[in-house]
Amino acid sequence: MIKVMRGGLIGACLLFLLCFAGIPGSVLFPGGGLAGDFTLTILHLNDTHSHLDSTWVSHPCGEGDLKTELGGFPRLATAVRSIREKGQPLLFLHGGDMVRGSLYFTRYGGRADVDLLNAIGLDAATLGNHDFDQGPEVVSRLMEKASFPFVSANIDASREPSLAGKIKPYIIRSFDGKKVAVIGVTTPSTAYIAQPGDGVSFGKVVPRVAAAVREVQAKGVEKIIVLSHIGYDEDLRLARTVAGIDVIVGGHSHTLLGRRGDFCRRDGLCLTPSGDYPTVVRGPEGKTVLVVQAWEWGKLLGNLEVSFDVRGDVTAWRAQPVVVAGDSIPGSPKGEKRGETLLSGGSEDGGTCLPPRVRQYEKDPHVQERLDVYATPLNAFRHTSIATSEDDCKRRAPFGPGRLVAESMLWKTRFLGTRAALQNAGGVRCDMPAGEITIGMVYEILPFDNTLHVIDLTGSQLHRTVEELIRAQMRGRRGSGVYTAGLTFHVKPGAPFGKRVTGLRIRKDGDGGYERVRRNAVYRIAVQDYLARGGDGCKTLAGATRYRQDTGFVDAEVFIEYLRQIRGVVACPAGKR
Repeated sequence: MIKVMRGGLIGACLLFLLCFAGIPGSVLFPGGGLAGDFTLTILHLNDTHSHLDSTWVSHPCGEGDLKTELGGFPRLATAVRSIREKGQPLLFLHGGDMVRGSLYFTRYGGRADVDLLNAIGLDAATLGNHDFDQGPEVVSRLMEKASFPFVSANIDASREPSLAGKIKPYIIRSFDGKKVAVIGVTTPSTAYIAQPGDGVSFGKVVPRVAAAVREVQAKGVEKIIVLSHIGYDEDLRLARTVAGIDVIVGGHSHTLLGRRGDFCRRDGLCLTPSGDYPTVVRGPEGKTVLVVQAWEWGKLLGNLEVSFDVRGDVTAWRAQPVVVAGDSIPGSPKGEKRGETLLSGGSEDGGTCLPPRVRQYEKDPHVQERLDVYATPLNAFRHTSIATSEDDCKRRAPFGPGRLVAESMLWKTRFLGTRAALQNAGGVRCDMPAGEITIGMVYEILPFDNTLHVIDLTGSQLHRTVEELIRAQMRGRRGSGVYTAGLTFHVKPGAPFGKRVTGLRIRKDGDGGYERVRRNAVYRIAVQDYLARGGDGCKTLAGATRYRQDTGFVDAEVFIEYLRQIRGVVACPAGKR
């Protein structure tokens, strides 16, 4: 996909001729280059979350199913190298949330992630909220091991000894005299959804980015990339608000962008993009701003070629994002129960049933060798079976794996007199497919090492807490906002805050029935520490002053213990809340 802007009279004539040649919106010069004074290739990842191995996904194909590997850093390395070998000016960028989401982080604290990204040749990264989940010291250690810089214009770490002076607002790179600035920015919500420490603060996005743009422009740089971890919608807002930005390379919202036809085949593998790649926005001065993002877990390598004129304005672009795939193996034939189908759609030709933007790559042997150093000690532990799931438990279903997690929290803390448990949906990071449940899978589902807290709330405080979690869901638009155990209620989405949750009832002790939650009665509930600290806007939990206890029980370990005591097959709960 190639687009051109403001090409002048000659460019307009060429564009007119090429439209008649069947290539609308393209200007190609000898060698297939783009129109402009300078062309830069931008490769990018975001939200890799320590998913260094590939992810297997099931999809229809012909008379049965296939399972296809997506992502994996050794294959990403091959894809990156194949583009680098073209010898064009190139930046390889990461849009944040590099770590926290698999056993690699649990065991190695991000060291494996940085080692592999060093090997692949990352040029710069911004910091995401989950990069701060274990405090500023962990971020500092990552930065010390990285051969690439971390940038964020709205982070002030001057009062944090471990990070002071280490996070720059931007970097400037020169390609044969052509200067390009990369300005970082991190979601301000990091302050309360992670653990950055009291010495790290997060400023407002727009004024901090605008100030950084003015600063690099004063240094003579007019080609400006913002490397952001604020989410796709906020990226679009930033593009419309701050003058001088040319490209925004984003993260945080795990957004797949592109044309549906590029990512979907009938009766085969099918992904549904949320917008165009790039999404074209008019900046406040009427200039073109390109916004891109690269889905999640390293499954997609963003690839955008951008041409600039002598003033630094975008004149043309070529979009070539690619889903990095590996092997495809047979799944179950039609008519038999399939495993988890994360993606659906493809072809009837009996081939791989992969759409055009899904390409298969060999593993880079050097990067695979480095990964093996970390993977080998994990394998025996990772593949230990603890139970079997009777159903596909989907995160977006109100009774998905999060409901089982909540039940495990309530089960573990019963000896302290808990009546109910709350688990935020954002803390449950992947589905639980039918079949064997392994220790590795549990740590993929619950990667954040949260401990269980027991808190006393009045009935009115409990009601308000559920309201706050539902509000967070509605604002975040990320599926079910809260999983519960020991509670039932109904939600009226159109009602105002405070009146959305109705019919709140709590499980009785002994007979398993439910009773109405009384306003002034006191109830003991179990939550994980993220919510206890006020995460997802749970101010009521953070401010509760009655009984509070951090049990020290880690959520993933509790879930493993719970599944083991079930001894056999577990069913994903179904029905109405």
